[in-house]
Amino acid sequence: MRKHGGLIMVLLFFALLFWSQSPPVVDPTQCDIAPTSSELISQLEQAAKTLIEPEIAVDPAPSPSDKPKAIKREIVIFSADWCEPCQRWKRCEQAKFDQAGYTFAYGNPDDVKTWPYFIVTDGDKTVEISGYMTLDRLRSELAK
Repeated sequence: MRKHGGLIMVLLFFALLFWSQSPPVVDPTQCDIAPTSSELISQLEQAAKTLIEPEIAVDPAPSPSDKPKAIKREIVIFSADWCEPCQRWKRCEQAKFDQAGYTFAYGNPDDVKTWPYFIVTDGDKTVEISGYMTLDRLRSELAK
């Protein structure tokens, strides 16, 4: 009996050692960014900077007709309460678009077949994006 008890203890030791060395499980529905992804954070900040409208030089005494026009940036979101990608986008991405100067409106989810679905107006361009949208994806769609 002692041989079996020692063997079990050795197996338990190796199992504990293996378990302690495995990476932690990450819930894919959360938007927490790992501390080692500072490069990703800097890329997202750079993408946000490219979408912010540039400052417009204004004369010291402009006339009412010389008033600069604001760039229209609006996102119409079609989502459902039960749609996990939709809810994840609202938790993780919506604040980034808000910081980039976009306003939001919500459409009827019955009007589209896929969720989330976005209609984005940026200046004089309008694009429709189906599925999860990031600033990088929007920038590439607007560049087309």
